[in-house]
Amino acid sequence: MGLCDCLFEQDIRSITPEQIAPKRIEPKPAEPKPIEQPNATKVREYKAKSSLMTKMEKEFYVAIKAALPPEYILQPQVNLATIISKISEEHFQNELYRNIDFCIFNLDFRPLVLIEINDETHATDKSRQARDYKVKEICSAANLPLIRFWTNYGINREYIAKRIQEALKSTQQSH
Repeated sequence: MGLCDCLFEQDIRSITPEQIAPKRIEPKPAEPKPIEQPNATKVREYKAKSSLMTKMEKEFYVAIKAALPPEYILQPQVNLATIISKISEEHFQNELYRNIDFCIFNLDFRPLVLIEINDETHATDKSRQARDYKVKEICSAANLPLIRFWTNYGINREYIAKRIQEALKSTQQSH
């Protein structure tokens, strides 16, 4: 007979963990609350757009891409806030939450030239003109050249290439 058998009347090997540890009563987990809609009466519906760019923007994309040497990257629909930082004391930067049609980057993704494609609404719609003016001012302040191509002139590949090469040359001279 071993020492444990002498000290305890019950064989220690037959004791279960439940007999040693005091019983704990675990609290029941709380039921998760359903997510409430802010305005349950208004149903919001969403639909994915058929394309990132309009048909005209795609046509310009092809022409611009063809005009670029391989050491440049063309990116469509770039938000100004992703390429321009506000450095003034003002707290709000919502004027940077506008998209530019195209941005030309170098291979380090430094923005070099911005491009806007303007249809007739840019000449007739006052709110569009105000937006265009603000974008022009922001780009100028950030020292980023902005090229505007007008859709009513069509897609002239030679003209597009010439304007892009001039803008890229000006960025090389300023850096």
